[in-house]
Amino acid sequence: MGKNILAEKISVEVSKYIEAISESGGKPTDIRTLTNISVSNIICSIIFGKRFEFDDPKFIELIKALNLAIASISGTSLLNFLPALRLLPFDPFKSKQLIARLTATQNFAKKMIDEIKHDSTNTKNFIAAYINEMKEKENRGESTLLDESNLVRVIDNLFGAGTETTSTTILRSLLFVLHNPEVQKKIYQEILEQVGVNRAPTIKDRPRLKYLTAFIMETQRMASLVPFSLIHVCNQDATVAGYTIPKGTQIIPNLDAVLMDEKIWGDPRNFRPERFLDEQGNIKNREEFIPFSIGRRICLGESLAKMELFLYLSSLFQHFEILPAKDNSIPLIKETFAIVVSLEPFEIRCVERHLNVNK
Repeated sequence: MGKNILAEKISVEVSKYIEAISESGGKPTDIRTLTNISVSNIICSIIFGKRFEFDDPKFIELIKALNLAIASISGTSLLNFLPALRLLPFDPFKSKQLIARLTATQNFAKKMIDEIKHDSTNTKNFIAAYINEMKEKENRGESTLLDESNLVRVIDNLFGAGTETTSTTILRSLLFVLHNPEVQKKIYQEILEQVGVNRAPTIKDRPRLKYLTAFIMETQRMASLVPFSLIHVCNQDATVAGYTIPKGTQIIPNLDAVLMDEKIWGDPRNFRPERFLDEQGNIKNREEFIPFSIGRRICLGESLAKMELFLYLSSLFQHFEILPAKDNSIPLIKETFAIVVSLEPFEIRCVERHLNVNK
């Protein structure tokens, strides 16, 4: 995570993403599936050692199943505490739908594991490394939890977590610039001054693109995509603010309470990238900025996500002016609450700026 070799993989994928958007010719389009597949390809290159074409019908269906699975999770939360409700006829909590969608993603993972096991040329990927480690432990007679069923679970977690949050943040940022057009002008002006138009932005440009970085941070803060993080378990008795939390207690962090606290941010409902810049225009790293959670269990994909967001958005704003599908009709920000706060479909126009950027 966060290594230069990964930045190179992301840049290659971003260039293909920009080319695909260019094919829309500036016409109204919903780029959600394209964005999901493109971002997913980065985690796929790590896990499977390959990427998938944007028009691959099987992969498109897999991405749709993943999106629907994440959206379905919110309706099944009650079943974690009252499992007997699973026995009700029909599917009132959509748990059967969720299981079917998760099964589709797991079957895809199993298929890819089987392919890589029998492909001696595709060895530089996570699955090959996992299987190799598993076999080495078995050969040494060591007790291990490394097995193929756990590998499928790990792939599911990496695949889901490495796709939805980043792609939704990219889409959310496009909505934010539609609602705040002056922000898009500032981003583009900074790119012109610090990068120019004769080459694509690279990760080395991040220290110079300070306003864009602040914009990304403000997008993450205001979007609050994973408001309750993930459920954690207290592994020992603890006392916090006078309250005793017994060992084994399930903890649900409320990140949203921090990211949207008026006492901290003053005007948290207003979109202001400047809140992350000091008087000299440098980035202010505020400890209350916790979209990736906090502590030892912070999101392991933080550095990857930051790299992806910077490279995707810098190239997007360099190449295109983001406009509403219809003049004077800005799409509303409509949300669907689940583990990840996703967006309802919307269309935009990505109008090329006719730059001379080297491919």
